[in-house]
Amino acid sequence: MIRCENVKIWRFITLGAVGHILYADPCRRSVIAFTIEDHLMRFWYFSRSHIAVSAAFDYHANPRLFIRFVIFMTFAPLEDLGYDPTVKRYRFTIGDKVYQTTGVIYEMNLDIVTRATRVWEVVELDSNYQPIGTHKVLKDVWLYFDATPESHIYNAIFAALRQLDEDGSVPETERPPPLQPGSSLEEDAKHYFMTIVSDSVVSINGQPDEAKEPPEGYVEFCYTVAEEKFAMEATIAGTSRGEVDDYTPQLKRVDRAPYPHKKRTHRRIVFEEVCRTLYKVLSYADFTKGVAQLVYGLEYMRLAGFVHRDISPGNCLIFNGQTKISDLEYARPYAALGHGTAPLTGTPGFMAVEYQVGKHLFNPGPVLQRIRPGMIQPPRKAPWFKFNFLHDLESVLWIYLWFLLETLPQAFTPAQIEQHGATILHLNHMLFDGYIRAPTERVHFMEHCATVKGTEYIQARNALTAVHGIDSKLPQALEAFQCLAGCYDAVQSSNPLFPDSLDATHWPRNVFLHEYYQDIHTYFMNAHEQIKDKSDQARRLSDSLREAQHRAQQARQAANKRPRTLDDNEDYVPPARPDEDEDSDSASDSTSNGTSSPTEETQVCKKKRQRGGWA
Repeated sequence: MIRCENVKIWRFITLGAVGHILYADPCRRSVIAFTIEDHLMRFWYFSRSHIAVSAAFDYHANPRLFIRFVIFMTFAPLEDLGYDPTVKRYRFTIGDKVYQTTGVIYEMNLDIVTRATRVWEVVELDSNYQPIGTHKVLKDVWLYFDATPESHIYNAIFAALRQLDEDGSVPETERPPPLQPGSSLEEDAKHYFMTIVSDSVVSINGQPDEAKEPPEGYVEFCYTVAEEKFAMEATIAGTSRGEVDDYTPQLKRVDRAPYPHKKRTHRRIVFEEVCRTLYKVLSYADFTKGVAQLVYGLEYMRLAGFVHRDISPGNCLIFNGQTKISDLEYARPYAALGHGTAPLTGTPGFMAVEYQVGKHLFNPGPVLQRIRPGMIQPPRKAPWFKFNFLHDLESVLWIYLWFLLETLPQAFTPAQIEQHGATILHLNHMLFDGYIRAPTERVHFMEHCATVKGTEYIQARNALTAVHGIDSKLPQALEAFQCLAGCYDAVQSSNPLFPDSLDATHWPRNVFLHEYYQDIHTYFMNAHEQIKDKSDQARRLSDSLREAQHRAQQARQAANKRPRTLDDNEDYVPPARPDEDEDSDSASDSTSNGTSSPTEETQVCKKKRQRGGWA
């Protein structure tokens, strides 16, 4: 129960509190609550698919409803109250196996209506609750009921590669080099993906665990971003009523058709490998090798006919020196993708620029003019856009540039950090601002990287060359952006396929060549070969700047504490007391015999008290 005398903030406190409950307790699937506004009461239901609230009623005039609610909360089974019986003390029961969590890998979502993805490192337990076997990864997520399970996408990719092996349609020169002599496409591809141990729907009393759709006839409301932020900050900081009484935001009615809140299904996936993401790699040699392997992993997806659509450092993992691609929920067959970009999927800082702006930038060619059967009006010119394999490849380049702009060499001195840190930080903020729609600088970077007009590209290249040296291949690998621009131009210069529907228009798969992946892989491997035998470690730019600021602050404090001498200044004057000012000095100097009149002394004392010099 949340009772709040100020009816203007009770909704926000309720949302923030429930968000914290669902975030902090993995045993909670949903939350039931009630709120009181003076003599009015409301019932609330919070789930991963929607939030429902009843109409207000007077609990003095109609106490029966409140009594029924109390009886339900007292005697209802825990499952009906929103608890998950398959989780006890961070022990997860999946089928006939029990897993104990040993650490948190990802758990950073305070939203209520969301996928609520959580990832833990776990170990299997025997019947005596003793650990057996190696550590694994458990992923807990609420997916839309019609979403394709991740294990099905894995199987579809490997089945497509298996079919290519049986047909023998991919020659050795048109595929990534085999990791082992004579290995098949499917065998090699499995090295670039996680191994799924199990993928199943959570079962509650023999029924699938689902977050249902809202009831029929509901009226939808929404909050602004500022109001949602306030709700979270007020709850996390423990804000009291007196601190937020001046804030009076209101619920806003949605002036559009209600958003279709879809049913969600609760799934748990167990992976064999415990990896680390590219976010946690702080070695130039490991990172360049990792992104080079990532390029080949994406080529196997291209051969299978799939695009990933969410390539980011968090979805690219390192396991025993091998890069693995994870989080395939958004992966789709290229031929099945529709026209357009909405809704956008992926991490904004690593999305392809064309995908963010929703149009082809390099050589879009003429717009389509299709005459459909039965059309009376003249054909309408319609531009088109469709996500393709090169957009996944571009995400790899943004990951590489992000790493270079996010780190500085470990061996940098404070003077070097001060010299280069501000420039690198400016470029980082300019190109990786986190907005879903690409800023102008990011568009210009990609669109003009191969021309003299590419000011943003030249700035990044020059700044990174100054950091790593003119002979370093780390900044030289940025030429992969120019190579990719040439690939875009070549693809967009070809003739797309024109089915009857504009939504199905696309470039054929055979225009996306193996040599595109091979060339970009070469840039990263050249950088790796140059530094693989060196101990060139990286450190986060933010850590370097923070330490530089700390050292500068310590130096200033030491300088202020050091007593001054005649060597510092020939006109040395002893420092004045902190509570003395020019008026007090003139007052004391006004008497030649070292004494002052009572009136002058009173004036001096009054001024010192005003400045807080004396108690």
